[in-house]
Amino acid sequence: MTRALTGLALVCLFSIPWLDSVWQEATLALLALGSCGWVFFRRNGNTALCLILMAACLVLPFVKWFEGALASKAQAAPLRALNADLDLAEKTVSQFFTNNDAILNSIAVLAAQQADIESVIYHSWLRQLLPEPRNLFLNVALSTNLVVRQVYPLNSANQAVLGVDLNAVPGQGPYYRSALMTQTSTLIGPVMLLQGFPGIIFVQPVTGPGQRLISGVLALDRLRLALEEDGAADTGLAVSVRGAGQTYSLVGGLSDTDPVPIKRVLKYDAIEINLAMSSAAMHQIAIRSNTVTRLSAFAVWLCLSFVLGWQHLNFLQREKQRKALQKNEFELMAAQRLGQMGSWWRDEGDRIQLSEPLQELLNYPTADMSVSDFLALLHPDDRAKTTSRIRAFKGADGDQLSLEHRVKIGDQFRWFEHRLAKNDATRFSGYVRDIHNLRKRDEQVAQLESNDSLTGVANRHYFKQLTQKNLAVCARRHSHLALLLINVDDFRAVNEKHGQLAGDELLIQITQRLILGSRKSDCVARLSGDTFAIALVDIDKNKQSVIVVEKLLHSLKEPYQLDADVYPQLTMGVSMYPDDAQDYEQLLQMAESALSSAKTHARGNYRYYSPRLTKENERRQQILSTLPAAIRNNYFRLVYQPRVSGGHPSHVHSMEALLRWQDPVMGIVSPGEFIPIAEQTALISDIGYWVLEEVFAMMAHSQHQLPDNLSISINLSPKQLEDLHLVATITGLLGQYGVRASQFELEITEYSISSESEAMMDNMRALSNMGFKFALDDFGTGYSNLGILQSLPLNVLKVDITFIRAIGTSIKSDELVRAILKMGHTLGLRVVAEGVESAEQVVFLSALDCEELQGYYFFKPKPIEELLERFKRA
Repeated sequence: MTRALTGLALVCLFSIPWLDSVWQEATLALLALGSCGWVFFRRNGNTALCLILMAACLVLPFVKWFEGALASKAQAAPLRALNADLDLAEKTVSQFFTNNDAILNSIAVLAAQQADIESVIYHSWLRQLLPEPRNLFLNVALSTNLVVRQVYPLNSANQAVLGVDLNAVPGQGPYYRSALMTQTSTLIGPVMLLQGFPGIIFVQPVTGPGQRLISGVLALDRLRLALEEDGAADTGLAVSVRGAGQTYSLVGGLSDTDPVPIKRVLKYDAIEINLAMSSAAMHQIAIRSNTVTRLSAFAVWLCLSFVLGWQHLNFLQREKQRKALQKNEFELMAAQRLGQMGSWWRDEGDRIQLSEPLQELLNYPTADMSVSDFLALLHPDDRAKTTSRIRAFKGADGDQLSLEHRVKIGDQFRWFEHRLAKNDATRFSGYVRDIHNLRKRDEQVAQLESNDSLTGVANRHYFKQLTQKNLAVCARRHSHLALLLINVDDFRAVNEKHGQLAGDELLIQITQRLILGSRKSDCVARLSGDTFAIALVDIDKNKQSVIVVEKLLHSLKEPYQLDADVYPQLTMGVSMYPDDAQDYEQLLQMAESALSSAKTHARGNYRYYSPRLTKENERRQQILSTLPAAIRNNYFRLVYQPRVSGGHPSHVHSMEALLRWQDPVMGIVSPGEFIPIAEQTALISDIGYWVLEEVFAMMAHSQHQLPDNLSISINLSPKQLEDLHLVATITGLLGQYGVRASQFELEITEYSISSESEAMMDNMRALSNMGFKFALDDFGTGYSNLGILQSLPLNVLKVDITFIRAIGTSIKSDELVRAILKMGHTLGLRVVAEGVESAEQVVFLSALDCEELQGYYFFKPKPIEELLERFKRA
C-alpha cells in the first residue's frame, strides 16, 4: 500500500507539467499531497521522501501557472522592436521589386512608340532612364521574336547576349513565351546567371507591332546589399528567395536550433520571399524569466525539504555510519587474513594485544601476549638485533620503525615484516606480515635474472657485472685477466639433425666441460644461443693462458653422448687485460674480433687478439657496408674459365662462372675476401641470384656462339642452397630467359652439405629433377663422407686445387689423387681437376682418365666476349 501511494504521488507530480487545464493540475496536486500525507502520518514508508514530495506538491503548480505569464510580459517590448525591423525589411524588398518593375515598364512604353529601334536610340533611352549610379541591372535586353536584338550596357560580358534565342534558354523559355502570349509582365527566377551567381529576370512585353520583350537581369546580391544597408544583418534577419524549384539564401541563415518568433512570406509573381526574424535577446529574456521562476520555486522547495527532512537524514546518516564501521572492521580482518598479516597494540605495561588474524598467524592461543614471549619466538640470530633496534626506537624521535626477522611457527622459522608505530610515549602499535614466500620468490627471480635458465651458469648481464668486478680486482693486484669467447660452429645443424632437445643437452655438456676445465675463481657464462664466455682471473699473460685455452679446447673436442656420438667443432677467441683493453666492453669487442678471425681462418682452433685483427675487422666492416651498393650499382662482373676434356685438351666441355668485384673506392676486391663475409649475412643470397640471372641472360644471348653442348657451372652458397624460394626463383629465371636446366651445372661445397638439412636436400632433388647437374666443389677439404655422397644427386666431383698442386711432390700425394679419382669413378661421377698449371699435371691426370681439367695451363678466367672471340677463331 505504501509503495502504491508513493508511486501514485510521483505519477501525479510528473503529469502536472504536461496538462493545460488549471483544474486538472490542482486536482492532481491535491491527490499527490493527500497520498504523501497518508504515508507520512502512518509512518509506513520513507519519511524524508514523503516530506520532499509534499513540498513538491505545493511548488510545482506555482511554477506551471506563473512561468508563462511572466515570460510573455518580459518579451512584449522586444517583440514590438522585432516587428518594426521586419516592417523595414519588407518595405525594402517591396521597393526593390516595385522600382525595378516600374523602370522596365517605362522602357516598354518608349519602345512601344517606335517599331524599329536603332541601337543608338536604345542606348540613349537607357542612359537617361538608368544613369550609371542608379542602374541595378546587369543588362536590359530588347528581343524580337524572342531573339535578343539590343542590350544595355554594351560591355564585353553583355555582347555575348546579342543574338541569343531566349526560347532556347534552359528553364526560361516557357516564361518568355507566356509573357508574349498573355502580354503580361512576369518574373523569372531565381536562376543561376551566366556570370556564375543567382539572379532574377524581369520580363515586360512591348505593345504594338512585332513580338517584342524587354527583359532586365538583376543579381540577387543587389537585394542583399539593399537589406544590409538597412541594417538587416544586425537584427537577426534571415531572407531567402524561392522560385522555379530553386531556393537561395540572401541574408543570414537560421539553424534548426535558432528561435524564430516572427515569419513573413512575400510573393511577387512566381517568386516567394521568405522573411524570418530571430532575436537572441528575446530568447535570453524568456530563458532568464523561466530560470528566475524555476530557481525561486526550487529554492522554496529546497527550504521546505531541508527543514522537513533534516532530522530524518541525520538518523539515516548515523545508521549508515554504524553499518559502515561494522563492515570496515570485518573487511580489515578479512584483508589481514588474506595478506597473511595481523596487528597488535600496547597501551601500558609489558603486555600487547593481538588481533584475531595475528593470533592465527603466530598460532598463539590468546589475544593477550607478553613482550618477552614474543621475543622468545624470534630466531636466535635475529633476536639480539631486533631487541636492540626496538629499544633504540623507543628513545628516538622517529614515529615508525620497519624490521624483518624470522619467527618460529610450529617447527620452522618463517620470515616476517614487522612495522612499529609510536602513538605517544607509552602507547605503541604495529602489524606483522608473513613475507617468507615473497623472499623465496625474490631469491628465485634474482637467480633467473643472473643465470642462464638452461645451463645454470651466468648470463650475459651477470657475466658483465662479475667481469667488471674481476677487472677492478686485477687492476688493484696488477695482474692479468683473459676473456675467452667459445662458439659452437654449425650448432644449427645439430638441432636440425638430432632435434632441439639434443641441442640443449649438447649445450649443457659443453657447459659442464667448461666448468671442469676452469678454476673456482673463474667465471663461466652463456652469452647467447651457441656462444659461451670464460673470464680467467689472475692468470699469466702468455704461458698459463695458452695452457688453459688448449686444455679447454682439447676437452671440448671429445665426443658428446647424445642419441649418438656427436663431434661438434668449437672455435675460440681470446683477449687479454690490460694489454688489449682496459674495460669490459672493449675487452669483449676484442675477443669477438679474435673469434671472428678464428672462424674465418682457423675453424676448430683458437686465436688471440692482435692489433692486426682490428684492421681486418675495419676492412670487413667496410666490405660489409659497401656490398649492398655493389649489388645495386652493378659493380660486380662475371668472368668464365673453361674446362677442357682430359683426353682431348682442345675440346671445351663446360665453363665455370666466376664473380669479380671492381669497386670505385676499394678497387679490385678478391672473391676470397668478400665471399666469406657475404656468407655470414643475407647478402650472399642476393649476390647468388644476381649471378644466376647474369649467367642465364648470357646463355640466352650467346648460346649460338658457344661450342655445342657446352654447359655453364654456377656456384651456390650454403645459405642459398637452403633458401625455400630457390627452386621457384630459378624456375622463373629459366622461363624469363628461355634457357634449359640441362645447360647448367650447380656447384656446391662440402661445407654446404655438412648439415644435411631437409631444405637443402629438397632443393637439390627438385633442381636435379628439373635437369640441373650438381658438382661437389673443393672435394677433400671438408667433412663429407661416402654416405652423404651416395645420398645426394651428384654428377661431378671436383678435386681441390691443393691436391692437384701436390702432384709430383711425393708418392703419397700422387696416391691420394689417384684414390680420389678412383672413388669418384666408383660412385659414377665425372671428375674435374681444379688448378691445373703444368704439363706434368696434365699427363698424370689424363693417365688416370680424369674427365675434365681446369686451370691456368689452359685458360685464365676471361670476360665472355674474349672467350667468344677465341671460340670463333678455333
